[in-house]
Order: sequence, then structure tokens, then C-alpha cells
Amino acid sequence: MREEELGTTEILVFWMEPTAVDVPPGPVQLESRSFAPDSLFPVPATLGQVERRTVSYVFADANLNRATCVFTVSVTAVDTTPPVISGCPGVQQGTVEVGTNEQASIVWTEPTATDLSGTSTLNQRTHPPGSQFPSGVTSVTYSFTDSSNNEATCQFTVVVTTVDTRPPVPIGCPTIVPATVELGVTGTVVSWDVPTATDLSELPVTIVPSRQPNSFFVVGSTEVTYTFTDQAGNMAECLLELLYQKPQVLRSTKIKNKIPHKLPSLTLSLSKLPLEKVDTIPPQVFGCPNTVPEVIELGISRVSVSWPPPFATDDSEPPPVTVGSTAAPGDLFPPGPTTVLYTFTDSSGNANTCEFTVLVTTGHIQWRSQGYWSRGARMVCRGAFDTI
Repeated sequence: MREEELGTTEILVFWMEPTAVDVPPGPVQLESRSFAPDSLFPVPATLGQVERRTVSYVFADANLNRATCVFTVSVTAVDTTPPVISGCPGVQQGTVEVGTNEQASIVWTEPTATDLSGTSTLNQRTHPPGSQFPSGVTSVTYSFTDSSNNEATCQFTVVVTTVDTRPPVPIGCPTIVPATVELGVTGTVVSWDVPTATDLSELPVTIVPSRQPNSFFVVGSTEVTYTFTDQAGNMAECLLELLYQKPQVLRSTKIKNKIPHKLPSLTLSLSKLPLEKVDTIPPQVFGCPNTVPEVIELGISRVSVSWPPPFATDDSEPPPVTVGSTAAPGDLFPPGPTTVLYTFTDSSGNANTCEFTVLVTTGHIQWRSQGYWSRGARMVCRGAFDTI
């Protein structure tokens, strides 16, 4: 029995030729043979099929007595060759955004396989086309088998790299920064909270402002731009508008003033200008006491204390100022220091304060009147007194 690979048409078969002897000894001659060693024998075209050929040898002695040797040469078609794969992909590449858990969907053309047997089967694949791949290197394998369990594999890699294509995200970007100035003032120093930015890369972001906080700004609208740039060069902007509210003076509706340079075709009625009066100046306080002292007799828990109340004036319209206080003249105070707070608020909400201390001490009071001393009298004295 000989085996030959499927798809081969013929095979050389070799054998040791038989010999013959005669009794009594005498010459023997090979008269005929059907096949000689190294003859070509057909190979079946179908897997598992057997082609058989009979080989015969005829020997004759001097008296023409004949002897025959017959054997069979069998050839079987076998398949030991694995499938042949076509179109095995090379390295597949994809990208995902840095700082995310995103995965890349990678698509490729699947490989195919052919086999001598005429049939091959995709036995296994680790990933189908369109699978999601994380960042890094992933191996993809295809396995094909034929009916004789011969196996062939196709293996390639998917490489997913991280990229940064998204700009930074500004944080704390104000849209409008309002500011007010008093009448007649051309501008002032303005401050604001500086915006920041974050980036998916978690790397530092470069911040470039067109103006810095605590800069001087003239009355009007000024645009301030913050530019944020990440390490990959992606940029984002934060635009904030500094808007001044400049007060306008309301004048008589009968007066019309021409615009400077005497443009005859253009006049401006000041009566149509909006009336915006801004008051940012707090009331002015007068008569705020320093420490107000008082003496209380030993054993007494509280004493009445009086003082000239402070007052305030303001230029606001209407001018009245609201007064609030934590204590009033004539109130009872315990021994020790007590803080008294007056708050003066104008109609625009501007406030000013007066703060002082009422200090009550304990002791025996001696009151002197017309050259005489009276010991132990308990009273409030605004003249000369001694405390013992």
C-alpha cells in the first residue's frame, strides 16, 4: 500500500524483484512481468479512493515448466497539505481619544482559504471585523481546517494609538463683567476671577489672556479674550465682555445740542438719552464716639449708659439715610466692654458704620459737691469723680 498526496496523478513504485530456482538445479529464466520496479502507477483523484494494479512475474525452466509470482500495488490518495490562506490582513491601525475609555472600531476584509480536497472551513477567529479594540496592540487569529483536519492560521495585529483632538474645556468663564464709575470718571481698575481649563490629557494647559485682571479700563465695552492651548495644540477661547455703565445727565427736553464739528444734518436731543445715576459712595458719619466709660457699684449687675448718638449725611437722592444700631443711649450695660455698632445705609444700598465700646467698670463711687465728699452714693456723674 502506497499513499500519495491528493492532486498527484502518478507515483513511482519500487520493489525488490522476485527470483526463482529449479529442482534439480538448473537454469531458470524470467519469462515475463507486467510491471517493473519504478513503474508509474496512477493516483486516485478522490480523497480516500484506492487504485489497485496487479503485478505478475512468470519464470520458466529449461523444460518450460512455469512458476508465477503475483502481487498487488495499491495507491491511496491522502491529504496532508493544510489549506492555503489568501488575503491575510497586515497590521490594522486605529485611534482613540486620550483620557477616555473609548475603543476603536476596526474593520478589515476577512481572509479566505482553499484546499486540495476542495473544501476548507473557517474553524475559529478571535475577532470579527468591526470589533471594538482598546488602546494598545491586540493579536487577531483566523484558523482554517480541511476534511483531513489539516490546519492553517492567519495572524495579524491591531494597533490602536491615543490621540488628542479635543480642545480644553474652559471653567469659570464669565460672559459679562459689569463695572460702574462715578459721574465724570473716565475709567477705573477692574478685576475678575481668572478662568481656568481642563484637558482630557490631564496635562497642563497654557493660558494666554489679552488683558490681565486689575488693569485699567476706560468707560465703554471692552472684550477680553483668554486662549487655552493643550499639549497637542488644540485651542479653546473664553470671551468675556467688560461693560461699563456710565451715568448720563438728564437735561431739559427743550434743549437740542448739535454734535461737535457742526454737522448740520445731525442733531442729538439729550432728553432722549437714558437716565442712569450711579451712587457708589457710602454715607459720611459724624460724631462717632471712642470708648464710652461708666462705673457701676459693686454688687450691681447693670447700669444705664448714655452718649451723644452719631449721625450721617449722604448726597444720594432721596437723601434720607437709614440708621440701625445694636444699642441706644440709656440702655443698660453689664460690667465689662460691650461693642456698639451703628449702620448708616443710603437709598442706593451703600453703607457705612460707626463702632465703639461701652466700658463699664465696678467700684465704690465718691461724689464731691461743694467741697464735701459723700461716700457710697450710687449715681451717674458727668463731673469729676474718683473710683476706689
